[in-house]
Amino acid sequence: MRFAAHSHRFGAAILVLMFLTMSAWAQGTRPISTLRIGVVVGDNLNHTLRRMEPFRLYLEDRLNRRVTIEGTHSFQNLMEVHARGRIHYAIYSASAYARAWASCRCLEPLAAPKSIGGGSGIYSVLLVAADTRFRSLDDLNNQRVLYTSPSTLAGHLIPARAMSLLSGKDRFVFADADMARNAAIGLEALKSGSANGVFAWEGAEGPLRGTAASAEKRGVIEPGFARSVWRSDLLPHGPHAILSDLPAALIADLRSALINLDPEDDSVQLRVRNAAASNDGQPASETSYTASDILDSIDNLFGGGFSPIDHYDYLPVLNVLGWGTENTVPAWP
Repeated sequence: MRFAAHSHRFGAAILVLMFLTMSAWAQGTRPISTLRIGVVVGDNLNHTLRRMEPFRLYLEDRLNRRVTIEGTHSFQNLMEVHARGRIHYAIYSASAYARAWASCRCLEPLAAPKSIGGGSGIYSVLLVAADTRFRSLDDLNNQRVLYTSPSTLAGHLIPARAMSLLSGKDRFVFADADMARNAAIGLEALKSGSANGVFAWEGAEGPLRGTAASAEKRGVIEPGFARSVWRSDLLPHGPHAILSDLPAALIADLRSALINLDPEDDSVQLRVRNAAASNDGQPASETSYTASDILDSIDNLFGGGFSPIDHYDYLPVLNVLGWGTENTVPAWP
């Protein structure tokens, strides 16, 4: 009987331990000793990992734990290993984040990169020649409008869905909704008059960043040649995202580490002691990294640091990919 009583108490203790372990997991307190970051590297793994070393060292310093960076060859592979928990943290495009979240409902964004001008996303826009009579979508009724490649978010996926919701009885219907291979070719068609509008993108901070701005810099179009007559909801830049079941304190520390990377801050963010180069008694050297250095190691597109972002900021992207809860279209302009 004494043995049975002890067995009963032991069994109860095991059940309590299992309950506490499951509760801790559910509350996001799964302990990890090494933070594993996944990134798409294409065919140049070693170069990418060397370039990202300042960022890896920065996170190790801020988190006081080991950090590794693991390369994958495609966003599809990155999404799969993240959903399976083989990595904890990943750097995504906006559409890749939406697909990754939809595959497991187990992710949350930490922060999104900002452009040098401060924009944290882009708009899909419909561009027309500035000297034409077109001022609205209705003005383009029965006119030729170009989308870009079906895989492009701002040039095709977002506007195609929006136009299907906006057009209809007593509204505009494009005479020819054709496709250009890319936005630059679409702008050439706009310039030659063979198209009346082309879907493209514009930075959230204004027309100084985007399809038209890039074409102006390359001399494809004259400054002020194009203007927009419609734009989408804001499409945030692709986020750095984390498994949502990790400890809340770790997630908060990572979010803070990203947002605190201000490229305008010239103070040294990190000092790394290098191994002694020889046995001649010379002290080991140090390498210093500023916030700008650390940002350059992970971001060669935006350059403005990071801004806070929420999962629901990606609702326009989730909607167009079929995983949102609403079909919303802005009433602009």
